Amino acid sequence: MASVSYADYAWIPKAKHLYARAGFDYLTSGDNLDADSVKTPIYLGGQPADFRAFSFWIEPEYGFAKDMSASVRLGFLSNSVESSTATLSGSGLGDARVAVKYLLIPDKPTLTLEVNGKIPLYTIGDPGPDELVLGDGNFDLGLILHGGYILRKRFFFSLSPGLLFRFSGYSTAFSLEPAVGATIKQFGFRLFGRWIQSVQQN
Repeated sequence: MASVSYADYAWIPKAKHLYARAGFDYLTSGDNLDADSVKTPIYLGGQPADFRAFSFWIEPEYGFAKDMSASVRLGFLSNSVESSTATLSGSGLGDARVAVKYLLIPDKPTLTLEVNGKIPLYTIGDPGPDELVLGDGNFDLGLILHGGYILRKRFFFSLSPGLLFRFSGYSTAFSLEPAVGATIKQFGFRLFGRWIQSVQQN
């Protein structure tokens, strides 16, 4: 049974029901890792730079048929890179993400298949001298299998392995998204993670 209390990607809305997720992401240059998982500084104009990215997003999901749903995610981004010699910044709508999901197994464990795509809303060619682009400007196509389990009607766990097909010269990648959460009275707590590994290695 779908429930807003378990608004994770393994559970989908019932037919003719609408859920909406909203959230924000914050990244800094301290999150930049090389192929050996070593923190690597970002350089701008030959100088070490600080990178900051903030995004606010909303994602409505509608159950348009029994065991099937469709969703779209739209977000506003604000990014900046600053060194001792130069500053780049950019803000605006980010890429749109659309998805269709089908509920394979309803419970214990819940299994849901997702087909999704990323659609760039702008081109990244020829940016201004102080402009920071907001994305890589390419289309993506992804397949994800969401698995979820509810324990004692209060705690949930989910694991979502996936395959991401990237175009415009970007490598195909594997993804893994674990999540845990708890519902206490009317309050819910969620912790999500995401790991991506390119198929091609430099």
